[in-house]
Amino acid sequence: MKFKINVKQLAKVLVPVIDIATRDIDKDYEGADKIMLRPRLRKLIIEAHGGFSSIFASIPNKAYGEVEYVCQEMGHATVNAKDLLCAIDSFPDDKVILIKCDPDNLVISPQGDENEFQTIPLFVENIPTPKIAKSYEKCARVDRKVLTEGLKKVEFAIGFVESMPEYLVANLEINNNCIRFVAGTGARFAIYDVKSNNITKIDMSTSFLFPKGNIKNIIRVLKKTSSEYVTIKQASATKSTPAQIILEFEGIKLVLVDFDTAITYKDVNRILQRPFPYTFTSKLADWKCAVAGVEATYNQEMKEQNMHHYSHVTANLENGFFAVGSDNELKSNRKVPFVSCSVANPVEEQDGTNPHFCCNTSYLAEMVKMGAKGKNEEIVISVEDYNKPILVRYPEKENKTTGSTSQFSLFFAKHTPSYIERKNQHGHNS
Repeated sequence: MKFKINVKQLAKVLVPVIDIATRDIDKDYEGADKIMLRPRLRKLIIEAHGGFSSIFASIPNKAYGEVEYVCQEMGHATVNAKDLLCAIDSFPDDKVILIKCDPDNLVISPQGDENEFQTIPLFVENIPTPKIAKSYEKCARVDRKVLTEGLKKVEFAIGFVESMPEYLVANLEINNNCIRFVAGTGARFAIYDVKSNNITKIDMSTSFLFPKGNIKNIIRVLKKTSSEYVTIKQASATKSTPAQIILEFEGIKLVLVDFDTAITYKDVNRILQRPFPYTFTSKLADWKCAVAGVEATYNQEMKEQNMHHYSHVTANLENGFFAVGSDNELKSNRKVPFVSCSVANPVEEQDGTNPHFCCNTSYLAEMVKMGAKGKNEEIVISVEDYNKPILVRYPEKENKTTGSTSQFSLFFAKHTPSYIERKNQHGHNS
């Protein structure tokens, strides 16, 4: 194996490959932390597999920006991923280097001076990467920046209970001129909608479920590329290829494997399009102080006992505010004024009082955290009866540069007194 290549371009391509090889990996997987170089006459192929996803990057031998790649002898070599990047980074960006194998090492030298070199031990075994499918059931082209931002928006909401695999994913729904990102635990969901005339290209509406273990890798890799669009394809398992989702951009194929193809995602429109009888507008800054007060009642002793913490919220229709509180050994009672209030077909509450609910305090903390920093946004909270979820909508935002609009929403479950008592008796998180 022997080839020469421009340092700057090789280092650029190595960055996403090394991310897949070394970060958020299955540490027991035999290919983790390794990279395989496969020089061919027409292109250099670089591969890695972290156990949950694999990546194939290629550099062509023709003029490609600042690339200078010439294959002198085909072959393959597997080395430690971080060792390779550190060795490459030790050479000036504008130099061309010669990379070859001796019996036990990968040897890197400046072109024209093989007395100056870096060596890296070779692994005997090659990286077992999945075979790429040749046909796909789903295919869509999506704006890269929108895909990256959307996954970042809902990533926090992905579930964590291994026995509920349907919530260990982020759902991407694609329609013409509209993309929706959804993630949730079953008790709380985050939704991010983006609309524009040029953010996607598809033949028909489709969706993709990205496994939780791949999300951080996808976000990091997409942030490091300048490609305008990403092509997403999905194939079912065959006798020779595993089920896979492929993200393609700038000569890179990011392949997601090891996921459950039987999972179907819940339709969140049943909540988003529900005609709630009570709708309240309030300032997020007012919620910030009230929620901080409630969180202050969750002391270290309660946390050490794994006790759950809940907040009680009552909409005082007569005086125009939410009463937000927590009734533990430490108590809090705070007010959040309404900016406006709309009542349509009011529901008779169980005890005949104002609309009220109890929820996990962490849901209110997330509600505050998801607001735009430095802006006193107004949020719209929709409430029904005691047992229906709470829907929170954030302001619609317009991006004049891209001509797109986006909106973030949350909805979460209410909890009954009997549920709270039962959960605290068990002393585990929900």
